Amino acid sequence: MAHKIMNPEYLNMKLPSPEVFINKYPNSRVLLIGTGPSTQKLLKYRDQLKKKFDIIIGVNFAVKHFESELDFHVLAEKNATNCVFPEDSKTFSKTLTRVFNWKVISKYPKEMNFVKFTRNYFEGTPNIRSYKLSGISTEGLFIGPVGSDGLSLGTVLLQAMHLGAIMGAKSISIIGADLVFAETLDHYYDREYRDDKKFNRGPKRDIITIQHQGKVANTLNYFKESAQYLDKVINELFRPVGVEVYDFSDGLLIAPTKLDVDGFFGVQNDIC
Repeated sequence: MAHKIMNPEYLNMKLPSPEVFINKYPNSRVLLIGTGPSTQKLLKYRDQLKKKFDIIIGVNFAVKHFESELDFHVLAEKNATNCVFPEDSKTFSKTLTRVFNWKVISKYPKEMNFVKFTRNYFEGTPNIRSYKLSGISTEGLFIGPVGSDGLSLGTVLLQAMHLGAIMGAKSISIIGADLVFAETLDHYYDREYRDDKKFNRGPKRDIITIQHQGKVANTLNYFKESAQYLDKVINELFRPVGVEVYDFSDGLLIAPTKLDVDGFFGVQNDIC
């Protein structure tokens, strides 16, 4: 079985990798904050996040409004301009741990607190509790197979979920993983997907329409396929090792247990 050959430049970088987090937070309740429109619902409950969750991970540009609540900031793309522009980061905290794709770290201020990572498919069978594949010299945060449009499935959500499992999570709750576009423009959309009021995507990743919750919704074929793949890995890789997954997003994901934002934060309720 073939395995990824590790890039010497990555291996020689004098930075820690997610290996240092293995079971550092056993039985923790992890919240992943994504950049879909449902994230806006969380803004009014920011003061409750630390009471409800042990670890809070923000991905991509969700850091803009939740930086003070985050424990970790994850950026998985190898092209820095896709998710958090380097110029945006100049006012960001220098102490917050940034778990970034190693290929973009050099584009950001050197004073930031970086943990490097690479992405790896692991032939579809990673150890979701480990950064490295046991007994084999290969490592990375889990990325899905290449979909029909040429992009690897799962989005940054999959890498953030893997990171939470590495840390020892017993539950991972997700918001902003809608994987469908809102009817009106909102600030949580990565600028790769929208430019002002116009959609801005390449010919292989055009906007498509689907039926969602009884309505017509806009999405990408990549998002649709990623949702199907994420459902698969939640059922086949996360739950079997004791990681329960919850979803506030109310989007395309089916496998997670659904939660309502206002119901969860507005009443006394905790994930067991």
